[in-house]
Amino acid sequence: MTLPVALALMAAIQNGGGASASAPILRDGLYGNVQTSAETGDLSGYEIRLWHEGTILRAELTVCEGWCNDVLPARVSESGSVLTLLFDEHPVYSDGSPAPRVRNRIVLKVFGRGAKLMAHWVNGVKADLGRRGGLYLKPLKQEDGLATARVTQAQ
Repeated sequence: MTLPVALALMAAIQNGGGASASAPILRDGLYGNVQTSAETGDLSGYEIRLWHEGTILRAELTVCEGWCNDVLPARVSESGSVLTLLFDEHPVYSDGSPAPRVRNRIVLKVFGRGAKLMAHWVNGVKADLGRRGGLYLKPLKQEDGLATARVTQAQ
């Protein structure tokens, strides 16, 4: 047995045979792919912030379709290298009255230093991401879409 294999085996035994259930699969941080259209100035893409409060993984995100309007808290579940984010949107009609709630589910898979958004369901219907194999969300140093959404919500 080589030294690296022996060390990996010892680490697995110390961790109860595998990775700890509370070990993060993505680093706490900011991930996204929000882009600005050069022609229209529209914003499109996703931006997600992940952080831990103790052993509980938290998330907030914005989905930009023309603009980044809302910062949405999400419930997060982890399974291996996959995160599932559940969140609700509470849209309003132009007259200010509430529209029906929109339920969302996003599936992220760890990919390199970032994540791939593999699927997005809206009210149980799978959305077309426009790209086979998922959308890459790269690690970011500062908010773009979330910052825009925070300003929009404050107005």
